[in-house]
Amino acid sequence: MSGIGKDPVHCLSAFQERGAEAGAVKRDGRLLGVDLAALRARLLESRDRIAATAGIASDGSWTPPPR
Repeated sequence: MSGIGKDPVHCLSAFQERGAEAGAVKRDGRLLGVDLAALRARLLESRDRIAATAGIASDGSWTPPPR
């Protein structure tokens, strides 16, 4: 076998189902149609919201209590 069919995990990560059609989600190792800056901003907002709810400082000074 050659190319994408060699590795089923790669095949699954390279294509996603879209109804009856399959479309590429990665090309040359890069995601297609994903706004990474917006995704990063949403992830950081989520992290900060979770930390605030848990009462954890988001300045990096928090450490887990010793066991």
